[in-house]
Amino acid sequence: MASSAHLAPFDFLRVWLCLAVIAHHTIAYMLAVRADEQWLTDASNESPFLIFCERGGRPAVDVFFLMSGFLTALPALQAGVEQPPASPMFVLRQILARWMRFWPLHAVVVFLGVQRRDPLFVR
Repeated sequence: MASSAHLAPFDFLRVWLCLAVIAHHTIAYMLAVRADEQWLTDASNESPFLIFCERGGRPAVDVFFLMSGFLTALPALQAGVEQPPASPMFVLRQILARWMRFWPLHAVVVFLGVQRRDPLFVR
């Protein structure tokens, strides 16, 4: 297994990518909720920070998921080098473990979306 010092740059970059995504979502939500305020629209078109936040979120998501997939697959790839090839059951267990880690959050987001509790969608 690679040392944590070797993967530290990836962790650092993932933190910055997460911050870019959060900034993008915050700015996009604020601009959507306050679309009738002209000063905010002008600021979003002129401010380099707001332009960066607005346009930098989507590529950050792509790079974040690419890196997360690599870092998730890395232990399995290293296990294949150190040991005989993984059995189908090992791969299935890895996939199920990953799925069990994320489905509760996904279920909550889907539930809230179906319930339309977000003030942006309430009319």
